[in-house]
Parts: sequence; C-alpha cells; structure tokens
Amino acid sequence: APEVVTALVGLQRALGDDRVVTGDEHDLAAALAAAQSADAVVVVVGYTAEEEGEFIPGDLVLGQAGAGDVPPEIAAARAAAPARVRSIGGDRVDLGLPAAHVALIDAAKRSGKPVVVVIVAGSAVLVDDWRDGTHAVLQTFYSGMHGGTALARLLFGDVSPSGRLPFTVARAAGDYPFFDRDATAITYDQWHGYALFERDGVAPRYAFGHGLAYTAFTCRALTVRVDDGRVAVSVAVTNVGARASATPVLVFVAPPGTAAERWPRALKAFARVELAPGETRIVRLTIATADLAWRDPAIHGWRIEPGAHVVIATTGAGGEEATATVIL
Repeated sequence: APEVVTALVGLQRALGDDRVVTGDEHDLAAALAAAQSADAVVVVVGYTAEEEGEFIPGDLVLGQAGAGDVPPEIAAARAAAPARVRSIGGDRVDLGLPAAHVALIDAAKRSGKPVVVVIVAGSAVLVDDWRDGTHAVLQTFYSGMHGGTALARLLFGDVSPSGRLPFTVARAAGDYPFFDRDATAITYDQWHGYALFERDGVAPRYAFGHGLAYTAFTCRALTVRVDDGRVAVSVAVTNVGARASATPVLVFVAPPGTAAERWPRALKAFARVELAPGETRIVRLTIATADLAWRDPAIHGWRIEPGAHVVIATTGAGGEEATATVIL
C-alpha cells in the first residue's frame, strides 16, 4: 500500500495529537497510567499475518515490500514479543487472543474508564476470557490502508456500524466441530456453522448475523409468493431510531425437514438498505426454488421437498423477525 492509516493515526487525525495518549502490552503499568489519564480507552488487538497463518510463498516477507523496510519500532516490538508456535496455512494455533493482548485489555479495564476493544483478525476470535467489563467490541477484520480513518469515523459517530457477523463466535473452542490442523484427511458431515449450534441447542456468544448499530430496525409485512421457479420476497424495513444507518436484510428458509434431516434454517438471500431516522423502505429479494432443494442419496440427485417452507426475514441475529409460509 502507498500509505497506511493505522488506528492510532486515525484517532490522532480525528482528535489532534495532543488529545491521544498511548500505551502497549510491553509496559502494562505505563498503559494503565495512560488509560487512567484518558476519557475513554481504545484497545487494538488481534493478529499479525504470521500469527494468522497466512500462506506466503517462497522467501517473501510478511506485510512489507522488503525486509529492510520494517520500521525500527515494529522490529523492536517483534523482538520483544513472546514466542508463539507458528501458525500454518491459515490455521491459527488457537482461537483466543495472544496472552499479552488479554493482559492489555485487563489493564485497560482496571483504569475504570470506558473500554472499546477493536479486533484485527480474519475470522472468529473467542472473547469470553476478557469480554466482561468492556463496553464495546468492534470486529474490523482486515480494514485496509485507510482502516484507521474508518475506525475513527465509527467510534465518533460520523457513521453507524452496519455490518453483521458472517460466522458464529462460540463461547468455547469445543463448541465448534472437531478440528486437527495437522490431519492429512478428515471427514465432516453437514453439521457445521450456525446450523450445528441451533441443532444442538448451544448458545453462542455472538450468533451468525449478530451486529449492533447506533439505531434499531424492525421488519414487518413480509410477503412471499412463488412464480416461475422463483420465490419472491418483500418486507418493510423501518429505522426506528434517531440515527441514519445502513442495515442488511437477511432471509432464511426453514424447510419441512420430513424427508431428510436438514438444517433448521439456512440463509438464502440478503440485501443492504440505507435508511434515514424513521424511514421505511420495501426491500425485495428473490430466491430460486432450485436453491431450496436437497440432495437425495437414493436418486443421486437434487429434489424439492414438498410441503410448507417457512421464510424468515430479519436485520440480524437477535433482531425482530418477520415470518411467512410458502407451500412448494
């Protein structure tokens, strides 16, 4: 990237250098003192590309154009960091944060100030070791070269958060399907992701589709009809809060599930809509009926299960749901 706006730089540009104090995991006493002197604390945690296990071919370095381009402060931080078992091929050693990052969050919480934790990671991160006592958690994934600018705009309310989790965050690693990163072969059945949690009655920490905004939304007046090999869905979505925001509209379908054991519900369509405070908009989506088929091993092919299919529309996990039934 020609330039990178880090979280720190984004906050400094938004507030001014003299209004931002810093600390890190290498001196927890200094970090605590900085937090105690502040009005609020933003703790940025997560993984480097090496910790994430991103595959880098040959002798390429991680995260910079050449080995000599590493800033001195980055080189010093890497040298001081505790040794970790190397991740491989996109498979992390564990799903929790590095111990030093958890210690930094704990120091921030001891300050007694509001604490916002910002996660930089490519996928799910377990949070139960440190979540209690924090006031907000932002999953920012890999936010790109201007991620620090985007973070500041979100934190200070220039824009509302509007994303939803594309995975389930469990309370413990054992809630996920068994995984062995050193296996040469492994067999899984159809049960994984949010369907596994729902089938087993396991409550996740954050469900698939979870996400908060600086406002709230409702879904009403869901209508469904079948026409020419398609299921046409329309739903009225309203921003019932005082802030403008975008929101996704997620449409799940629950099949009859009598011909075979199937997922209790599965995401089949989604859209995104921008709404002003108090605004209502009709959102229309289409599902191909072929996408509701299941594979029947007796005929070695796909077929539609006859019967009532329940269509569920929502703006996110835990939000208001609108339901309707269509007969196929």
